[in-house]
Amino acid sequence: MKSVVVFLIAVFVGVNFRPADSAWVHHFPRNPCRYVRCAPGLTCQVRNNRPICVPKPSTPRPTLSPCAYVLCGPGTTCQVKDNRAVCTFVLKPRPSTPRPTLNPCSNKKCNPGFKCAMKVVPCASPPCGPQPVCVKEAPSSLCPSGQALPTINCGRSPSRQACPSSHFCHIDPLDRFAVCCPRKVTCAYVRCAPGLTCQVRNNRASCVPKPKPSTPRPTLSPCAYLLCGPGMTCQVKDNRAVCTFVLKPRPSTPRPTLNPCSYKLCVNGLTCRVENGQGRCVFVP
Repeated sequence: MKSVVVFLIAVFVGVNFRPADSAWVHHFPRNPCRYVRCAPGLTCQVRNNRPICVPKPSTPRPTLSPCAYVLCGPGTTCQVKDNRAVCTFVLKPRPSTPRPTLNPCSNKKCNPGFKCAMKVVPCASPPCGPQPVCVKEAPSSLCPSGQALPTINCGRSPSRQACPSSHFCHIDPLDRFAVCCPRKVTCAYVRCAPGLTCQVRNNRASCVPKPKPSTPRPTLSPCAYLLCGPGMTCQVKDNRAVCTFVLKPRPSTPRPTLNPCSYKLCVNGLTCRVENGQGRCVFVP
């Protein structure tokens, strides 16, 4: 009988007796800090299965550059040298001016019918660069305008050839060349139908439709796009629309005409009468 009682007591004590730490885990199985409020500057942490309030870890302050506290003047910039902020001038590069290129043919004079050109010529110690020399002008540069026909010689020689109707024979006064140059085409002798006009294109006179006259758009006032409020009107100042208030003149109220006797006080036995616009006290007859 005694052994049965001892066994029951041991079972009862083993079921109901638990360490203090396991009690927190039993009542708060997930996060015991959910039910703990710490003072400002403290935070809750679970240590040995028990929530405790500990100081919050300090957050390191960001390290600012020394130039964050320095304001440099115009034309300067801040630089950090030996952990110190220094304002230095900004040196702008000077614009490079290109040197003018000299033309070797600028000082070369050639006879009429020749022109200066850069060509490689034999020299004492080759290789040598191009040198300015006088060469005969091409037929295309002998005409006043346009290009000459290179296959026709219209000079005074027995083998001369006539130029086509679109060209004329251009002979040098010293008889050094004679080439066929294009005639200057004009619309002086061209008549076009109504609605067409003459134009010279590619050295040819042809009739083309007249361009339609462009109708100029009406110039609107800047006030056409501005809507002013009540009591305001739009005015143009320096090509800009400005809304200004309209000042209405106050109506002039005529002053009442006072009788001179209205402010004239006479003694007993006298009465006031108006004479020459003034009030006078006179005897009553």
